[in-house]
Amino acid sequence: MADELEVHSSAIVLGVEGGGSKTRAVCAQLDGTVLATALGGGANPSHVEDAVAAVHGTIRRALEASRRSAGDVAALVLGCAGLDSESDGVWARELTAVPGLRCSTREVNDAEVAHVAAFLGGPGIIAVSGTGSAVWGRTEAGEPLRNYDLSHYARSAARFLAQDAVHALLNGEAVPADSRLSSAVFEHFGASSLDELYAAVRANGRLEPRSTHFRYALLAPAVTKAAFEGSPLACAICDEAARALVAGVELVARAFAGPTVKVALVGGVARSAYFEAKVRSVLAASTNRNYVVSELVLTPAGGAALLALELAGTNPDAEVVTRLAKAPAEPVSAPSTSSSG
Repeated sequence: MADELEVHSSAIVLGVEGGGSKTRAVCAQLDGTVLATALGGGANPSHVEDAVAAVHGTIRRALEASRRSAGDVAALVLGCAGLDSESDGVWARELTAVPGLRCSTREVNDAEVAHVAAFLGGPGIIAVSGTGSAVWGRTEAGEPLRNYDLSHYARSAARFLAQDAVHALLNGEAVPADSRLSSAVFEHFGASSLDELYAAVRANGRLEPRSTHFRYALLAPAVTKAAFEGSPLACAICDEAARALVAGVELVARAFAGPTVKVALVGGVARSAYFEAKVRSVLAASTNRNYVVSELVLTPAGGAALLALELAGTNPDAEVVTRLAKAPAEPVSAPSTSSSG
């Protein structure tokens, strides 16, 4: 199949990372040269109402920006948040069923493509905290393992940090040093008193769950920023969430044979300054394993593109990876209208 594809100079692959709030796509030639990137709204239907439209739109923009058509696509791999079981494959396949595409497609969890982006198929653990939370590892023997498989969930996703902050304020746990956090919460909910905040939070709780969660998630950056600035309440919330994420890492790491395990952090919460420093600190203090925190070699969408190249029948080498690594961290093609991301 690889030989057949090589004679078609217009053949391309698409790598797509569908997160809870944003979708990112990379369009690349079979030698790894990145032609275009694109950005769209969230892909997880449990978080957004228009996931199919968001993903299809992002793919179409990537194709338009690369001056290629759907018929030129040799393979497409989607890494999607919320794709946690075989039954989720039903809705995930709708996300890749773009009109005109006739190529092979593969749908996996977004943590898996992030893992490829960090470790290029080698052993290691991805710890994700953003719109959602997950820990995904691949052992030295090639065995995939999630914290979910051990009945563990790290309550470190964006909405949980925000909810904990709001609830603590309503319960009178804030001190003067938390004033910036308090101001951010009041402003976010359009309130000027605790009574008004209470009413706004109750009204938010009556919304459709995806809308409720999304409003809290938008507040999370204020919590991680307040922690960085020294708010005792924000620090306590982030510390607890960081320890929960590390607990998932430690559970997955028990399946590894060696004493040293590589870990990479992904997601807006995980990569925020205070939270990342706390995770690194807790990992460094572990007596179970020696953890080495690694940076991603590719973007997660680039990791999906690398898998797509394999799916297309090519054998990507180091030069291909180097070319894919030139994809911008943030796609340059954004939707013309606002999205839920």
